[in-house]
Amino acid sequence: MSFDPQTFMNQTVDEPLKHVRELCPEGDYKAFVGDYNFDNETFRTITVKKGTPEEREATILRLPIRIEDEDVRKKLQRDTVTVFYRDCWLDFKPGTNELDTGANKNIDLGRICKATGISTGAIFTALRGAGPILARVRHRQYDENDPEKKLAEVVSVAPWKD
Repeated sequence: MSFDPQTFMNQTVDEPLKHVRELCPEGDYKAFVGDYNFDNETFRTITVKKGTPEEREATILRLPIRIEDEDVRKKLQRDTVTVFYRDCWLDFKPGTNELDTGANKNIDLGRICKATGISTGAIFTALRGAGPILARVRHRQYDENDPEKKLAEVVSVAPWKD
């Protein structure tokens, strides 16, 4: 069935729409890196220290993590539960798009690579579907004025041990 804007605009609802998202519960879960595209959903560029002599662009990677827990899927009434791994601020070698592998560079990306057993090569292609890993999910309030506005995020990862 294709989307019909006219039908959509003329519909009525019989009960109020939900306004608070039920989040993946906090905890440690077996998980896999989800599928992603090389687009603005996965990579975004922001300006930091705008208007100062230190102004620069920064690229952030957001990796989807697929939680493999039947109880969580049932609780949330979803076929798939995806929680994003904390924002990975990417460090590049000066003047290039080449990842910097030096000291204190790309640590969060290095952690997900270590958890999945990927260390070299085409890591972004290899990360798709990689796992299993142990993913720690925590909740974070993203609007200091509204305690109901929270999101779940994967704050740490480790190799999965059966």
